[in-house]
Amino acid sequence: MRQIWIVTGLLLALTGCGERAAEHMAAAPAMVAGAPAQEADKAVADAAPAAPRTLAYEHSLTLDEAEDQVPVLYQKTLQLCQSMPSGACTLLDARLNTGENANASLRLRVLPAQVKPLLSALRTLGKVNSQSTSVEDLAAPMQDNAKKIAMLTAYRSQLEGLRTQANRDVEAAIKIARELAQVQNELESVSGNLAHLEKRVNTEIVNLSIQSHSSAPFIAPIRAALREFMTNLAQGLASAITFLAYALPWSLVLGLLGWVLRKLWLKVRRRKDAPVA
Repeated sequence: MRQIWIVTGLLLALTGCGERAAEHMAAAPAMVAGAPAQEADKAVADAAPAAPRTLAYEHSLTLDEAEDQVPVLYQKTLQLCQSMPSGACTLLDARLNTGENANASLRLRVLPAQVKPLLSALRTLGKVNSQSTSVEDLAAPMQDNAKKIAMLTAYRSQLEGLRTQANRDVEAAIKIARELAQVQNELESVSGNLAHLEKRVNTEIVNLSIQSHSSAPFIAPIRAALREFMTNLAQGLASAITFLAYALPWSLVLGLLGWVLRKLWLKVRRRKDAPVA
């Protein structure tokens, strides 16, 4: 009897151990699977497409240097743009005026990653007079153009399906072909507008202005005034002659009118002064 109780106790102990072992074995895969699940969620979040850019940035920078340094800064700016990786900087417009009050202006299209290095390099070239950044939100026009493209593409597909069905009807085929051509022209126009907006938000504009106003010598305004003296004198004489040409006819008319009014006034005065009979 005692042996039976001993055997029963051993069986119960083994059963409890087995249940605890099963619980640990069931919990272990869950714990192991938890880390990969978190990593998978993170990978999905990282792989999710970034929101499209819809903001268009435009930067303006004004430098002031001596007149003889304006062409030098102009060439250095061109070299900076050309030294960037291919496609990172595009020259859109460049103007250089030398001589008195020399100035230059450049308009660049730059990739966003290269804007800060470029502006930092430009600020080291001369004295910074002003700097500004403007932002334009192009989300609405981009969405409108995308919707138009989708609608025109669907309409074109419908017209192409109708064209295959109207092979024997010459008049209907001509009308469909004319409508297809018009839809294609509109689709190309809208696609071009969207491409322009996308380029505008995927790149940034940098406007550089180089002036020589505050760096000009003290005598520069006097030299400019003396150089333009004869021109200003001629313009003044021309203005005086023009005024005389306008004023002379009016002077004659006003003089004649004054003479008539004086005659009338004298006549009325004589009647008042005449003795009553």
